[in-house]
Amino acid sequence: MNLQSFLTIFLFIICSFFNSISAQNTLEKFGKNRIQYKKFEWKYISTPNFEIYFYDYGVRLSQFAARLLENDFNEITDILGFQPTKRSRIFLYNSIADLQQSNMGVHDDGIVVGGLTDFFKAQIEVAFTGNETEFKKELRKRLSFMLVREMMFGANLKDMIQSSYLGKYNEWFLFGVADFVAEGWSANMDDYVRDMVRKKRWRKPHLASGKEAIILGHSIWNFVAEKHGKNNISSILNAARITRNERSGIGYALGVDYSNFIDDWENFYSVPAAETLKKLGDAPSTLKLSGKNRRGKTYNQFVINPEGTKVAYSESKNGKFKVFIQNIGSKKRKVIFRGGYNAVNQRVDEDLPLLSWRNNTDLGIIYQKKTRLFLSVYNSVPKNYIVFKKYNRTYQREFDYFNHIRGFDFSDDGDNIVLSADRKQDSELKMGQNDLFMFTIRENNIKPITDDYFDDLAPVFLPNSTTAIAFSSNRLGDSLQTVTRITQGNFNKDVDNFNIFIYRPKQSKNTVQRITNTLGINTNPKFLDNKNLVYLSEETGIYQLKKYNLDEKKDVQITNYTQNIRTFDLNPKNNAFVYLTLNKRRLYPHYIKDFDFKTEIPKEAITKTERAYLRLQRHPTLRIENEINPKKTIDTLTKSIEKPIVETQFEKDEIDTDNYSFDESIVKKEQDVIEKKQNELLEIAKKTNQNTELKIKGSFDYTPKARFENVLMTLQIDPIRRFGFQVNMSTADLLENHKIKGGFTYFSDFRSGNFFGEYQYLAKRYDVGARFDRKTFFISQEEPFLVQKYTLNRIQGIFSYPITNLLRASVHPFYVNTITTSIDNPFASQNKVHYAGLRAELV
Repeated sequence: MNLQSFLTIFLFIICSFFNSISAQNTLEKFGKNRIQYKKFEWKYISTPNFEIYFYDYGVRLSQFAARLLENDFNEITDILGFQPTKRSRIFLYNSIADLQQSNMGVHDDGIVVGGLTDFFKAQIEVAFTGNETEFKKELRKRLSFMLVREMMFGANLKDMIQSSYLGKYNEWFLFGVADFVAEGWSANMDDYVRDMVRKKRWRKPHLASGKEAIILGHSIWNFVAEKHGKNNISSILNAARITRNERSGIGYALGVDYSNFIDDWENFYSVPAAETLKKLGDAPSTLKLSGKNRRGKTYNQFVINPEGTKVAYSESKNGKFKVFIQNIGSKKRKVIFRGGYNAVNQRVDEDLPLLSWRNNTDLGIIYQKKTRLFLSVYNSVPKNYIVFKKYNRTYQREFDYFNHIRGFDFSDDGDNIVLSADRKQDSELKMGQNDLFMFTIRENNIKPITDDYFDDLAPVFLPNSTTAIAFSSNRLGDSLQTVTRITQGNFNKDVDNFNIFIYRPKQSKNTVQRITNTLGINTNPKFLDNKNLVYLSEETGIYQLKKYNLDEKKDVQITNYTQNIRTFDLNPKNNAFVYLTLNKRRLYPHYIKDFDFKTEIPKEAITKTERAYLRLQRHPTLRIENEINPKKTIDTLTKSIEKPIVETQFEKDEIDTDNYSFDESIVKKEQDVIEKKQNELLEIAKKTNQNTELKIKGSFDYTPKARFENVLMTLQIDPIRRFGFQVNMSTADLLENHKIKGGFTYFSDFRSGNFFGEYQYLAKRYDVGARFDRKTFFISQEEPFLVQKYTLNRIQGIFSYPITNLLRASVHPFYVNTITTSIDNPFASQNKVHYAGLRAELV
């Protein structure tokens, strides 16, 4: 055994003994339930770098994810400077509601326990969110974070042990780089930075947590990429991996002190943001629809009724939401509908509920309940009872044909609904494909309008029409085409420009009219009248309102605010305008009465952000094809895929990147070796696999595979048995539906001890399990014949029924047997006691 290995093991044992003292070998889990509403029949396909798992009608999603991930694999690993040596497992869920049923990570404590070593799992869970554009970002983000974790914490036992004690990084450092690699810089990120500059509220990165930490980290890594070059991202990560500290990593990689680095980061954004703020004004407001929003609630949609007297909107937090209706005249608001549940530490669908007025008094609400999508229409005029008010539901329908609904709108007559949705239970080739659909209430009939892999979002009817619609889409051409078997989807991340289109089936059922043709995102179309269309555009780098005249075919900008307009609605009768903006790191809804929609911002007054200029420099031309050949496009995209290299085993004499020497010269030398090795691996991956077709194997049935989750080794103190050494282990299958726990404690008298074993099955609506405990005590007195051995054996059943993710009812029948034996008196009889019982609890 060499000195390095000896020191590693010695450090591990010492920390195991003294970091924590515990007298428990099991902990009650509070508020950590998952409710399974259906059974998942998993299958998987295999690619050179991934095993992609799917279920039910998720075949198309798995094929799409395989091509996207393999296509982007080299780029992501090149930025991070890290090449994994094993296939990563990707578990795809057809919806966020399905993901919420997963048991993965449900019993992670979220705290660091001395002596606890978590085994790294090279697997991630990704939910389809309703359109391919967001799904691509989600895949890249989750993959990037997994690779960063594997890089920083290691995938072998030695690295995991060392990282559990020495590798503690701030949230901004890990989550921020994954977010940046996945998405790059965006208009919303620019908005957050301008808000900090405008309010002079620069948050210290190490004090931030949650979403705020991700945003700050994203901005820091973008600063590194723009100021120091993308290649220095991998340099910082590798240096931080060696020193086990992000501050030291930044100092060694960039040669600057951490405090100066933070000052440079602030100045990098402050100067251009201040110039932009000088030329623009804050968004005005007649009425603020909500308070100070200290809880960080989410607002996703605002709709004004046809008469312009009421505004409906939703507030949500952690998956639980309320739908409000606010009277503009009285400024009073009331809750018309409640739904959802508190999803603690879970991904939630922030795009729901969706709202649209059917007429002046009836409000349509699309929401999800137990994985099922419903449309309910409520009358906004309540019926008064003695002690409460009730809002009558005038219509309800379940949309079991759809997997997600991402937008809808009622026609003026209230009988037709246009929906942006993706279907399920139809064809494996169409699942996960966002399209437009027409639903007629009177006929109870759904008809598809589009049928291709482009995302069609935010549909609205044209005034006085029951068939013509406007919508936002990333489609390249103006022809409507049908998905074929060769169409795998738009997995090229560079084709994510959204423009406004109009579909008039009475003129042509096979073509759409392109309204805008710009680089960036144009979305959320609304009509002032038959001739004028208002929409959101990020052409200037800030989401502003633009107006398009259908007769003159001319667009003008009508707002020039410092903040992004996140979403909006308008009413032409009283020129009402309701919108959502960011202020002091929180979102606030505003209402403006008598807004001047005839405003035209002069071209010389329009200010573009630095990001907008950079985007034009990097994409000087935007190529739009009037007609696109699906087969040719797919063939081209497929040929551009680079197949990554086969698993690479590191040599024994490769430098140990976890040698804890913090001398600057040593760190620099080790960093250079690491970067050289990683660059060699990345170059081999690219050269070896250029111009090769991606080969996908499978599908194969999923079979449970056991793996270790964690090991806990710590010191235990017992008042009778004195000191003991405790070892607990936990294993589970990949989905964590089957969990096996076991452990033992050996005390210093070398005769006493504990042992337990437990099995749980968590894949169904109810959870079952069994547990066995054995405890042994040796009690010695000074008098003769008083050395006794006491043994307790306990068998317990576990039956639990989760009511919500925070509440469950459990029943535990048990049988206990105790045996007391006199060791020094062989003629003494054993004292045996048997008893049984039942324990019930609501936790």
